[in-house]
Amino acid sequence: MMRGHHDESIRLALVGTTESQSCASIHPKIRWFIRASFALTLALGLASLWFARTSLIVATCVVAAAFLAALTNYVRKTRRFSKPHASLTMSRSCIALERQGAPSEEVFSFLPQFGFVLLATADRSVWVVALTNRWQTFCVGSIVGPSDKWRFRKLISRAVTTCRSELTRAVQSSKSISMHVEAQSLIRLIEWAKTLDAASLGRILLTDGLGNDVVLEQDQVLTSRGIFRLDQPLDWRGLVFHQGNDSLAVEYQGTWVRQGRSEMVLVSLRGDDVRQSIHDVAAVSSFRADGALKQDARLAASAASDPPAIEQRVAVDRLFMLPFRRALDTAPSEIPKSIPEVFRGDATRPDER
Repeated sequence: MMRGHHDESIRLALVGTTESQSCASIHPKIRWFIRASFALTLALGLASLWFARTSLIVATCVVAAAFLAALTNYVRKTRRFSKPHASLTMSRSCIALERQGAPSEEVFSFLPQFGFVLLATADRSVWVVALTNRWQTFCVGSIVGPSDKWRFRKLISRAVTTCRSELTRAVQSSKSISMHVEAQSLIRLIEWAKTLDAASLGRILLTDGLGNDVVLEQDQVLTSRGIFRLDQPLDWRGLVFHQGNDSLAVEYQGTWVRQGRSEMVLVSLRGDDVRQSIHDVAAVSSFRADGALKQDARLAASAASDPPAIEQRVAVDRLFMLPFRRALDTAPSEIPKSIPEVFRGDATRPDER
């Protein structure tokens, strides 16, 4: 655990998705325009003094006016972003939501134990930190522009690919506040969490529908159906099934796991197929798929199945289904692991195969 003063804390300003994009892309453009306008104004000013030509003086005035307009716009935007209406304050014990005119409200507790996973869209333009502590799931996201992607380069292998629609829902709080921060702030949150607990990255702490623990650690998955060691051979596969009659059938996704005499099926409602998002991104000729993206395309595949026995089911939030499969895939297994056709030059969509 982190050592330090009890009042040590970090404040992260919340921004809307539009403001987040502005912080990532508009500000660098404005700064570049200010520098260029200033240099051109200086050059034209010196030239007009040297040659004393009216046309040069007029051009200098025009460029100077553009420079002042850009500077004013930059100052206005900077002031707007520097005075957020809401922010997150992280301490050693919790994350609190601070809003103007409202008392501070704890939204996530780091005690007694917590974990977090990294989620990202297929094009890596949206990142989300999903924190869990058995009683709470709290998500904070960021829109990552081209100028900030380098900050996440070392984290790509740990990012689990998730549909954009799922991430959008995940960061919406019960207070109708979107938990979006700037890219640099999200990195600070990640580093803060890793400082509090070095083993927190990759850990998942949930409870099932009956209140039983569903825990993912580096070396095991613990559920009411047993303890599944990730350093020992096990078998698993993804499946989809329908529950209910034809008119009111509900579609579920599951992950069947067996190790020795222990057997379970992690179950959640089925969401959007992340393979479609991966396919769309991989179809862009300029995009280079990273190893994590290829792995997720394989892990997301599921076969149609009959509904599993009720006593074998362990309910989990669908946001964490693929992270669980990532962990299970690290265990020794005799099941062959193949790369899906989407990364073999096949242009067909997953739903057309």
